[in-house]
Amino acid sequence: MYAGREPGIPEHGEPRQGGVYIPLEGGAGGETMRRAVEESWGPALDAFRPEMVFVSAGFDAHVDDDISELAFSDADYHWLTQFVLNIARSHANGRLVSLLEGGYELQSLARCAGGGRGRAPPRTTRSAPATQPPPSPLPGEWPWPGT
Repeated sequence: MYAGREPGIPEHGEPRQGGVYIPLEGGAGGETMRRAVEESWGPALDAFRPEMVFVSAGFDAHVDDDISELAFSDADYHWLTQFVLNIARSHANGRLVSLLEGGYELQSLARCAGGGRGRAPPRTTRSAPATQPPPSPLPGEWPWPGT
């Protein structure tokens, strides 16, 4: 699934190669994005019923970021985050992996990547319960000597 401006992206909402692409016109803001996501991604994801959700999260469509011609606000990114979290809760038992893809205006990136809370996300991961020792690395695997 993709919402943005790229040459060669198929027509609005048209599935292609297993995805639903939503090309947006230059200057498009959050209202346009939200409507397109609700009309295209929502039904497609409900029909697909993912067992796990993977997000390549780009924040360069923020109005303060000069790299794109789109104009999403902090509130728009918060809405989109909640949309994706709701899909993960509804279909994937909350399983979601999100990777930072882009965003070049650091202030808006920090606010939006932090889920709209005005701070960067924590740099922690969910770990095994404390009663289970961590797995031992195999020879030649992490941790490398000196780390």
